Amino acid sequence: MNSTAQIQESDMQAPARLALAHSARGIGPVTRFFDRIYMWRNRARQRRHLAELDDRLLRDIGLSRVEVEHEISRPFWRGER
Repeated sequence: MNSTAQIQESDMQAPARLALAHSARGIGPVTRFFDRIYMWRNRARQRRHLAELDDRLLRDIGLSRVEVEHEISRPFWRGER
């Protein structure tokens, strides 16, 4: 890949990167299904860990408790906005 394609790919959200990789390799719907399940489980795990952080750690990463509560209240299938 040339550097332009790498930059554009790195700017994509995770689902878009997966779709690009699958189309390039000709991956079928079963693999896409399992990739989506993996992504959902990973997102749910990350939100659980985020909920466990105390206020001091949240300040360190620049998040407020309100922002965290909003993020962890979202369903696992909802990604970034």
